[in-house]
Amino acid sequence: MDSNIREIKDFLEEDEYKKLKKTLRLSSFPWFYYNENSFEDKHYFQHTFFDWHEKTSPLFDDIMPVLDKLKPNMITQVKALLFTKDPDKHVTPLIKDRKFNCKTAILFMDENNGKTIIEDSAEISPVDNKIVLFENKAYATKVQQNYVRGIKLIINYS
Repeated sequence: MDSNIREIKDFLEEDEYKKLKKTLRLSSFPWFYYNENSFEDKHYFQHTFFDWHEKTSPLFDDIMPVLDKLKPNMITQVKALLFTKDPDKHVTPLIKDRKFNCKTAILFMDENNGKTIIEDSAEISPVDNKIVLFENKAYATKVQQNYVRGIKLIINYS
């Protein structure tokens, strides 16, 4: 694995993690449907907490334990992605959230068999409460086959 990629297991305290996970799994959680052309006929759901210097969600405070522990100097984006079970094995296109140099953190909110691929570097298996830290590289998702959902929190920061 690329030495600039760090994986930290049990990133949040157990009670903080369980509270955040419960929030993201609420049936009333405001997920927004995306059907990007680059995903062909595939889709995903997203919730943006913060984007370009402003809070974009009334649920922003729910992610504060993550930000408090990460200690970013500046946040450019925080979003949660939800991929649903898909009988067809597919990989999303590589994306790079920001066109400038920054850091990316991905906090996995569940375990499933869909991996995150970090540009030419690694395939990361999602494990509850594991965070992956890396310099702003493109990443993709191998959508899981055997679980109902895959949720991850993505933070772009410096």
